[in-house]
Amino acid sequence: MNEFPLDLLTAIENNNCVFFIGAGMSVTSGLPLGTQLIDQISTELRERGVNIPVYKNLTELAKCCVEKGYDETFKEKIADALLVVPREIPVEYRLLAFLCKKKHLEIYTTNYDLLLEHVFNLYGVKYSKFDSEDDITNDACTKLIKLAGDVRNLHKMKVTTKDLYTIHTSNAFKHLLANIRNRTKVVFIGYSLNDSMITSSFISQGYDRTYYMVGKEYDTDCFTPTFICNTAQEFFSYLIYNLQLDIKIGHIKYDNKHFGGIETYLSHVAKLASLVKDNNHQFTTAYYNIYSLQEKMNPESIQLGFPFVKGAASIITHDVIGKKTYDVIHAHDFIAAYHAQMLGVPVVFTSHSLASKDNQHISGLFNTDYEIQNMEQAYYPLIQNIITLSDYHKKTLPPYSNLHAKKLPIPFYSSVFTQSNQNQSQARIELQEQGVNLPFDNLVIMYIGRNDLRKGFQFVLSCFDKLKERIPKAKLLLVTPGVKKGKKNLVITYTNTSSGGTTNNSAKNYYFSTKYSDDILSISIEWEKNTFKSDSNICGNFNEHFSNISRLYRAADLVLIPSLYEPMGYVALEALSCGCPIIANEIGGLKEVLRDVSESQKEYATFCQLGNNPNSQIAGDILLNAILNITEFDGEKYSVKKEFKERALAGQKYIERKFDETQNRNSIKQLRKIYLDSIINSADIPIPQNDLQEEEVSAYNDVCNEAFGFYMNTDDSVEIIKRAGYLYKDILYICLLYTSPSPR
Repeated sequence: MNEFPLDLLTAIENNNCVFFIGAGMSVTSGLPLGTQLIDQISTELRERGVNIPVYKNLTELAKCCVEKGYDETFKEKIADALLVVPREIPVEYRLLAFLCKKKHLEIYTTNYDLLLEHVFNLYGVKYSKFDSEDDITNDACTKLIKLAGDVRNLHKMKVTTKDLYTIHTSNAFKHLLANIRNRTKVVFIGYSLNDSMITSSFISQGYDRTYYMVGKEYDTDCFTPTFICNTAQEFFSYLIYNLQLDIKIGHIKYDNKHFGGIETYLSHVAKLASLVKDNNHQFTTAYYNIYSLQEKMNPESIQLGFPFVKGAASIITHDVIGKKTYDVIHAHDFIAAYHAQMLGVPVVFTSHSLASKDNQHISGLFNTDYEIQNMEQAYYPLIQNIITLSDYHKKTLPPYSNLHAKKLPIPFYSSVFTQSNQNQSQARIELQEQGVNLPFDNLVIMYIGRNDLRKGFQFVLSCFDKLKERIPKAKLLLVTPGVKKGKKNLVITYTNTSSGGTTNNSAKNYYFSTKYSDDILSISIEWEKNTFKSDSNICGNFNEHFSNISRLYRAADLVLIPSLYEPMGYVALEALSCGCPIIANEIGGLKEVLRDVSESQKEYATFCQLGNNPNSQIAGDILLNAILNITEFDGEKYSVKKEFKERALAGQKYIERKFDETQNRNSIKQLRKIYLDSIINSADIPIPQNDLQEEEVSAYNDVCNEAFGFYMNTDDSVEIIKRAGYLYKDILYICLLYTSPSPR
């Protein structure tokens, strides 16, 4: 591309530019070119015995047909050829449709086909259509002016030289020339400039610098538009990257009942986007949850595993796409991402973890780790735009996924944690006023996260029982949902996972016997259910939510992060931001977050070697020894040793440096770039074939219709299933749940 004229970019930004689209933009659509139409029509007429000379110009052939009384035949043949709907939408048309949704463009064309209308309707572009004799109104939408008419109205089609001559005296063309006199710029896209009557009208305005050319360079007498680039795709892509556009994002995540890592990620993205929000970083977002639909589909069988997850994910994805509201689907579940990709829409997938590793130590799952891993290996490589938040996680993605994966900076608004000057005593006083009793002479161990084995929750409980025997004035602060205290035990209700959970509801409760339940404080900090409806809700609750969490970190003596699998770890960032000492398992993303690679791998946490061992007693002993190694009795109480406190404070300074305003802006800038990449590069992808897709499904059409008709509002369920890329056996299984009292 030549250097893009900044005055043209400004004109397009301010709706002070019109596009003049010619047949050259339709080359890749499969619609016949002018020369092909000439050959086709001439051949058919000759076969009827009509003497048709060889013509190179469609208007010359039209004149001949009119003279011989075949003018209607000529128009009908053109209509037959151009009424065909292309099987694939050319990229340049898709990009133009996106721009028309964002800017109220004014588009002129002499093309007879209906490709622009078809694409606008397909992608939900609001537009007004005019012919040459119409008065152009100032509608708040894209304007499409068909100067030569089109194949929907043969009577108004202008095909002969005499017909075309009337264009430059028409109301629509006069409107265009008036705009040019007011310094409106014109960009010719795929237009040959061989219509002397039209080009002479442009020349008469005398403003050569007003005109620009996209496509083949044409040099006509006294009329040479400024050349920009060779292709419409290149031109529209540049505009998408550089115009000030509000990108509408539809987020699809798994659960809306708890506040975990995905919600933390989305919260920081929303907060940072609001802080660095300039004209080039506008997001409008909405949030949809898969699990809530699973409950609605069959509330008694919500633990049936991936068949239900797949069905709910696809239905939610199809519903969100069907709204034609969002420019990009941002999925936080690999199944939803896969379905969006198969439907050919722009999709970005943030892989927060691998489901097969999330649940590798959980017993009683409907699907085995091996089955889930096979799905990941089948789906991940087909998703085009994958985001990871650590190099570790990027390296552990399924084979070939790295081709489409990119590690982006972690979105983290550290100021909400670092800006507080509250010390430990002040934090405990505030918490005491709220009913959380943490005496000043107590050693407070904090755990924050889900209450499952992957997070090492059971290790913490095992460790604390033994710690109480060594340090009687120790308290355990659990910031996790689903924990109820009894006199001599804890009743723990497991949170939902994207694997679908266990095979029966009774297995969801876990009982931990302890004689120290009075010294265990359980807090569940959850945002309101409807928080993730819009960015305004998120940002409105952001400071309060994370300030509350910050107070807990500052009240604690140390934080335990004993995860068996952790692709990144927001808890580590939060604790460091508050200067709270950390004991963490030396694994994966935690090592990446808690080490400063720029300072010779300087560590800001105490690492222990839990490995991937699910034995609670062994892991509890390792955690106990780590706590005893970094704490001491100072004559009054047990507290963390000075050197480990200083390590945590150094970590706090590291976080302040790493997640400064420049990093925040860069994080949002790169995320926006991924969004725009997905818009520009998205395309329909053929469904890969496998043995399972060859199973017979026709016998189950009625069941499919019953199951999906309500959600998808369609009778063609087989087509929906095929387009969504289902593995048929799972879909049939879901459908049969509606008619069978027993799933197996």
